[in-house]
Amino acid sequence: MNIETQNSEVAVTKNGRNFVIAWSIGLIMVTVLLTVIQSTISLYIYDIRGEQALSSLFDKVSLVIFMVTYIIANLVIPWAASV
Repeated sequence: MNIETQNSEVAVTKNGRNFVIAWSIGLIMVTVLLTVIQSTISLYIYDIRGEQALSSLFDKVSLVIFMVTYIIANLVIPWAASV
């Protein structure tokens, strides 16, 4: 690695815009993972345990939690970009 490459890598990591983009992508990946986990648990409650009402309640509570988290994250991202 030469000096020019090292300097450009440092410039990219110190750039706040790239940090916000990386943070956003990480947040999306975590959201997808949690959604898959929640769906698997809900399917287990519905299919294996046979508790349809509990599965429906779990889905509704999870939806509210995901929506609140999504709104908070979208309020924090512009703030993080301006800092």
